[in-house]
Amino acid sequence: MFLILVTSGDAWELSWNASDGDPTGYNVFYCLLQTPDDVIKTDVGDVMVFELDDIGLLSETRYEFWVTAYNVSGESSESDHLRWTYPKDPIVIETLGAPVIITIMP
Repeated sequence: MFLILVTSGDAWELSWNASDGDPTGYNVFYCLLQTPDDVIKTDVGDVMVFELDDIGLLSETRYEFWVTAYNVSGESSESDHLRWTYPKDPIVIETLGAPVIITIMP
């Protein structure tokens, strides 16, 4: 799975492509890079979008996000990790794993 960060006005969303393996839902994980051991997990069900404004983003704070898919058989491995400093309007977002450059389209 790869992650995409999009904005519409002042609203930010994290979205991703569907996982292989017939998932029944997705978990979104995130943390502040200043406190990487304090990971928050949110089950978003069978949607492939997460409203970032719902988590109370802190200005000038760097976050890391990743996603897993799940079904009755278990949970997938982690998606690429995405790092982003809120509220900067990113042109390129740092991803971990295979080097990937993601361009944001307003």
